[in-house]
Amino acid sequence: MFAILIIDRDKGTMDSISNYLERFNYQVFSAGNLDDALEIMNSKNINVAFIDTDSIENRIPETIAAMLETNPSTSVIVIGKEADASTAVLTLKHGAFDYLVKPLNLNRLFEICDEIEKSKKMVASITDDNEDEKHFSGFEEIQSHSPLFKKIIDKARSYAQTDSSISTARRFRKLFSKVSVSVMKQAPSPMQEP
Repeated sequence: MFAILIIDRDKGTMDSISNYLERFNYQVFSAGNLDDALEIMNSKNINVAFIDTDSIENRIPETIAAMLETNPSTSVIVIGKEADASTAVLTLKHGAFDYLVKPLNLNRLFEICDEIEKSKKMVASITDDNEDEKHFSGFEEIQSHSPLFKKIIDKARSYAQTDSSISTARRFRKLFSKVSVSVMKQAPSPMQEP
């Protein structure tokens, strides 16, 4: 089951988000601080973690690092009250999947979870089949199928290392997802000879 962790000191906010996401059959866990969150992450396979910056006292880099060290496959989404591009870029540079600004749009939270769930299923379907692994052993193999894919990866890496705007990072992430799906459809089938 797809598991979500919400880290927020405000119990009312945690309950609202939990109740909303549980309607979509997600397993939702809540924590009021980083220590409790890491304890949950040590015992559960968390797919997505929503972190309110107030709950971590704005220690964004340290929090993201601790969470990704505990479970590198968790998609960490930071929620802040400022629409500050430098904070957003900081979160993305340290490995966050996204940065959201309050007030939260619950539909957007669902869309993010749905996007992550679909991409994790796609990756799992590729890596679960040994035949597919022959064709998709890593980015280098996928890049060889599409020069455009390689260009996008290189451009996204360079933007991630600069102080680019959050909208630019999101645009490249969306484009990366579309090209990935396109490349996967064009790649040779495991039943065909390479």
